[in-house]
Amino acid sequence: MKAVLFISLLASVVLSACTGNTSKQNTHTVSEYILNEIWSTDTIMRTPESVLYDEVRDVLYVANMNLNPQVPGSKGFISRLSTTGEVLDLEWIKEIREPKGMGIFGNLLYVTAVTELVIIDLDEGKIVQNIPVDSAVFLNDLAIDATGLVYFTDSRKGKIHTFKDGVVREWITGLSSPNGLYSEESRVLLATSSFNSVNPETGLVSM
Repeated sequence: MKAVLFISLLASVVLSACTGNTSKQNTHTVSEYILNEIWSTDTIMRTPESVLYDEVRDVLYVANMNLNPQVPGSKGFISRLSTTGEVLDLEWIKEIREPKGMGIFGNLLYVTAVTELVIIDLDEGKIVQNIPVDSAVFLNDLAIDATGLVYFTDSRKGKIHTFKDGVVREWITGLSSPNGLYSEESRVLLATSSFNSVNPETGLVSM
């Protein structure tokens, strides 16, 4: 079983490929980075939540939540962009309720959508399955490991779920606002809003 490393979000961090200046204070190294814009789209995205690169097809997918207080029940969509910022298809996949986290395994794109997991066939460009998640309130980020096991958070319920072979399972409960996920070979990185202790049943490590 993979361990989970908890990352407490005590400060906002901007990651950039640009080089930065490094200063040393009290034996702690602090790096300063400058974010330079390479390209941007026009203001046509609608509450974009996340971006995912598809290295096989060399395109970007953007999850647009399309939040609109004046239109109750408005649906979000997935956009498809080139790596130079050209909008190939603004509403490539429509009718998804507030899409957030995304991940690719094989020919399928997995997307969290509030209370369900949506599966999209990348070659066909269409939704092939909507999987309701029992008691879900606010499904958020998503990550997939090398075996195809899908991990996804429910920030309001304090849970991480898994999905594989058509089955959704609760993996970890009792977390404090779990959000971002990233799967590595032997562990899953989790961004959460506060410190979490070790889970004695799973041997998970908190930091």
